[in-house]
Amino acid sequence: MPTPGIETARVDSIQPPGSDTDTSLALVIMETLRGPDTPVEVGSVAERDLIFGPRQTFGVGHDALDAFFNTGGTRAVISRITASTAVAASKDIAGTTGNSLKAVATSTGDWGNQLQVSITAPSGDASQRIVSFIDSVTGNVLEQTPASSTLADFVGYVGTYGKLIAGSGSGLPPAAAASSLTGGLSNRNAIDSAAIVGALNKFTPEHGTGNLSAPGIFTQTVHLALLAKANDDKTPRFAVLDLDPTMTASQKTAYLNSLKSATSQCGTGIVSRVLVRTTDGGTRWVSGSGFWCGRAAYTDAAAGAGQAPAGEEYGEHPYILDVEDTYSDTERGLLNTAGGVCIVRIGGAPRLYGARSLANTTLHPAYKWLTSARVVMRFKALGDKVLESRVLRRNTKTVRLQLGNDLTALAEEERKAGNLDGGDQDLPEAAYRIDVGDQLNTEQSRADGWIRADAEIRPPEVAERIRLNLAVQVPGGTVTGA
Repeated sequence: MPTPGIETARVDSIQPPGSDTDTSLALVIMETLRGPDTPVEVGSVAERDLIFGPRQTFGVGHDALDAFFNTGGTRAVISRITASTAVAASKDIAGTTGNSLKAVATSTGDWGNQLQVSITAPSGDASQRIVSFIDSVTGNVLEQTPASSTLADFVGYVGTYGKLIAGSGSGLPPAAAASSLTGGLSNRNAIDSAAIVGALNKFTPEHGTGNLSAPGIFTQTVHLALLAKANDDKTPRFAVLDLDPTMTASQKTAYLNSLKSATSQCGTGIVSRVLVRTTDGGTRWVSGSGFWCGRAAYTDAAAGAGQAPAGEEYGEHPYILDVEDTYSDTERGLLNTAGGVCIVRIGGAPRLYGARSLANTTLHPAYKWLTSARVVMRFKALGDKVLESRVLRRNTKTVRLQLGNDLTALAEEERKAGNLDGGDQDLPEAAYRIDVGDQLNTEQSRADGWIRADAEIRPPEVAERIRLNLAVQVPGGTVTGA
């Protein structure tokens, strides 16, 4: 039996009858030094490092998020990739009898072996204890529990670095000098496509609508999983795929074409890496997906999802110093047609230059432009909020008509914002059509507990090429022989 709720399906054309949302959110799967097993939202580089640790030698994801936050991004949700055999460091803590507590690193990885745990009595009260987690390299106390004389008060403590669980013994632990947690294991060599896809599948509808990426991961299995996840009707998103920088232009074109399927319209491929300046004054080549997502965040705020993050103003940022690959005009054309976003130098500045999706246009001609998928993503997220307000309400004609009015008002706002195209005369009826009529809401569907609505929307086209014809006339005469 179905549970109460809403249901949305996307189609290329409306079927015959039978506020705001942050589409600039980055949803990133990446390896990190540490971090929780569930996705966490961060709002800055500093917050990312506090929760997930500083950049490591495998810091491709960190580099991409640096580019994201430095080119316009403001919110990212990180899902940490870990090996199935990774282990969290731990240390048994002796009580009156046996081990009454166990200190455990809050996440798996060998980083936890750098933690120490100490038991102290607060000044002036030998009956109480404080448990502290310490960085063994610096000797700094990272965090500590409140003072207590009751063992139960310590069980269940969870900090940023360490947590405490009950042991098999009993009694309040005696004071003890700092001792190291051991047994932490990252086992990065065991990370495979299943582990990466597992991290991707931890994203749920509650984590929001936005742009999915796996910086620096080039395997087709992962790319197809990203596209399938983005195409989820429950929470549509947009997949931003990094292509293998060792591929030639023709190999990248062939690879992009191999991704085209019934679910690929909600994604695009970034065909180049970009050069950025590091905090120590050096430079580093980083995955282009972070740059694209950062400019998408800026563009969504400045011009809406109907504007592609590309071209002058929207596709440039001074944080990006250079682009790794240069392609001929023919190569760029083939990559563009295949659904790749190139990054080119124009006027000395690197610039995102492409607005095609990976859509199989035979199956989904309306999704040729990546803006179509992102406009639909935005409209669906906004529309869900309108629909949700009707769940478990009376199913009367008045309620259904009000739903239609609210969806119409939403569509009109999107048209005025430039996210829907009303044609040459900019007419509402050309930009959208909303249907909540009786042919759709039949007596049987109402009896089954449904309120049904259809929305047909028209995303704007993209001006991919601009043509200029110049005619020169000789003053006082004519040109002959031309």
